[in-house]
Amino acid sequence: MKVTNVNIRMIPSTKSPTRAYVDVEFDGILVIKNFRVVEGKNGIFFACPSEKNKDGKFFDTVLFKDARKEGTPGNEYYNKLTSGILKQWKEKTNEKPEGAGFDQTRPQDDDCPF
Repeated sequence: MKVTNVNIRMIPSTKSPTRAYVDVEFDGILVIKNFRVVEGKNGIFFACPSEKNKDGKFFDTVLFKDARKEGTPGNEYYNKLTSGILKQWKEKTNEKPEGAGFDQTRPQDDDCPF
């Protein structure tokens, strides 16, 4: 699948760690909305769209198969998509990687599928 369009909607400075929402179009026919660029404790990272379940916990609604397994197609595609989105966000905000705590890896936690 080829990324054919990316729309980044910047979020004005707020108390929220979300810095932007991102819609990604694949092959000119599939659009996945509401990826996020988030500022975490360890820097900026890319997050998949998510929803809150009835227990109040969030879960990703878009998953990349085998994204955590090095050398798999899912891992390579996820890393390529993440680096491309974060690069476009950086260019749009004129952020410098070292100034933003720019980190292209997603935080590791038990609920994270990556």
